[in-house]
Parts: sequence; C-alpha cells; structure tokens
Amino acid sequence: MTTETYQRPTKSIRDMTTDERAEHYDRCEKEIRKIMIDDTRSEMQRPISFRLCAHWQKVVMTVVQHDAGPNTITASHNGDVQGAWRLPLRYTKSSKIGQPIVRVLETIEPFQKAPPELGFLLIEVPGWLAGDEKRPLCQARSPVLSTAIEWTDAQRAAWERLRDAFFSHRDTAERTRRKSYRQSRYDAERAARNAAGYFTISDIAFGRSKL
Repeated sequence: MTTETYQRPTKSIRDMTTDERAEHYDRCEKEIRKIMIDDTRSEMQRPISFRLCAHWQKVVMTVVQHDAGPNTITASHNGDVQGAWRLPLRYTKSSKIGQPIVRVLETIEPFQKAPPELGFLLIEVPGWLAGDEKRPLCQARSPVLSTAIEWTDAQRAAWERLRDAFFSHRDTAERTRRKSYRQSRYDAERAARNAAGYFTISDIAFGRSKL
C-alpha cells in the first residue's frame, strides 16, 4: 500500500463552497484510485510459490537464464541471481534416461557466454520439481524484470515479447486443464449411470452401451 502522506484539507467540509467541496471529493477519489492501482500492481508482481502443485501438473514460467551446463540451466524469475535455481534438463538415471524434465518452449534472447548475456526463456516444469519442498520455484503473476539491474531497451523489448508468449501458453494450459477436468467429471458420472443401469443416446451411438 502506498505510504504517501494524506493532505488534510485546510478547512472543514461544512465550511467549503460547492466548488471547493467538489474539488476535494475529486482529489480524494483520485487518491483512492491510485492506492488501489498500486496495490493491484504490487500483488501482480509479488512472486508466488508452486509448492502446492500436483506432481503431474505442468507449470509454464518465464525465466532469465544466468548459466548453462551440459544438462542443467541456472535461471531466476526476474534476473536476480540471488534467487536463481539450477534446473535439470533431462533425466540421467532410471528408465527415463535422456527424456526431458524441463522443456524450453521458447527462447527470446539467446544466452551467450562470451560476451556474457542473460537469456530470456519460456520453460515448462513438472509439478514435482516446481513444488520441491526444499526450494520451490516461484513466478510473479505478471512477470517483471528486477529493478536492481540496468536493462537495455532491446532486453526490455525482448522480455515483453516473452511475457506475451507466457500469457498465451498459460491460457492454453488453463483451457486444457479445464477441458480435462470436465471430461473426467463426465466420465465419472457416465460410469455411475451405467453401473446403475442408465445410459444415454450418445452411449448407444458410440457403442458404449447396448439396448
């Protein structure tokens, strides 16, 4: 919430003229609107944890890449290396050797080691990794770059393009999740109807039940 000092009117509202009272109310309304906007912006930029993610759930994140190894990347959610994580790209053990863990969906600003440049990536992380109890990943609801770093205009433009891609992927993932949930609910209800001896015309048409 904003910490700006409220300017108390120099005279009582009862002693104000009609124009002064209208001006005072207008100024108060603008102050209230500004506080609400600031609060909303702060909430959108506050990082959230994926600790409660289901292990099978896919999490789409925008990250700033700081380093890369043969099978890992070091990334943060806003460019601050103090809050960076090292993420595995592929399985190295069990029967899943070579299969991807963290998927790189899109690369906006490629990472280069010489000269050192920060990379901007859109990644997909499985829930079991995103919600790790020791150090869960986090992502701002509306991702923003850290103000502690001096970003170039080209980097800011690239980050905005990445944000657009992030919201697009996130909306697609949410639609898929809702569709899957509706389908599972329908399948459960249909199984219950069939167990009770009820069925629909669609069940007959698709061969799920017989007359």
